[in-house]
Amino acid sequence: MVLIGAIVVVLLGGVVLARVLGPRRGRSESDVAADRQPEPRGDDVVRTADARLTAESSWAEARRLRQALLARQVPPTVAAWEVVPEQGEVFFYELGAVYERYYGQDVQYSRAPGFFLGSPAFIVAGLAVTGLTNSSRQRAAAEQGKTQWRELQAVRLLVSNHRLLCFVGGRWVSFHFARMNGVYPEVARGALVCTFDEVAPVRFSGIDVPIAAVMTVFATHGLTALAEHPSLRVLD
Repeated sequence: MVLIGAIVVVLLGGVVLARVLGPRRGRSESDVAADRQPEPRGDDVVRTADARLTAESSWAEARRLRQALLARQVPPTVAAWEVVPEQGEVFFYELGAVYERYYGQDVQYSRAPGFFLGSPAFIVAGLAVTGLTNSSRQRAAAEQGKTQWRELQAVRLLVSNHRLLCFVGGRWVSFHFARMNGVYPEVARGALVCTFDEVAPVRFSGIDVPIAAVMTVFATHGLTALAEHPSLRVLD
């Protein structure tokens, strides 16, 4: 009887162990990965919801502004106490944006010294290393100096009936509509590129930028472009 009881205990223990371990052996990698994903915290959910609402609000405002301008209505103005307005200038928006400029620059690099004393093998090795070092420095300098988007930073962006202004490097920088020779709105992507005769092109991007793009197209091209520009049709 004792022997039979021991056998029963062993069999029952094996069944329990199989139930515990069996399902784990058959789990997929995706199931395991899902277990490892942390539960979203309340503040993360709130921030995501706030960001979505902010983006939707900015998009709605860009649409409202376009419709108002097409109806020949003047948008409400805002106070911009830090900026001295030009004659007849009024401000309509203070926005947030990412700012960049497009230009190249001269970059200097220092050459590694190439004078060595020692055995011929040592001198040859030293010259080879020096050549590789100088070549690498030259390539790095050429990469840094090529024409590209630079000065990436978040800025405050004011929109008036005369210009776009942004606060960069501790000062206000103006981009007058009358001095632009090219305007490239990419409203669906939240971007606006403006070019000029005298200064480097500027690019603004961000969820508020469609608002600035609508005003810029209106100020530089007029009502017809405001209604028919392909980039603005996404606001219909």
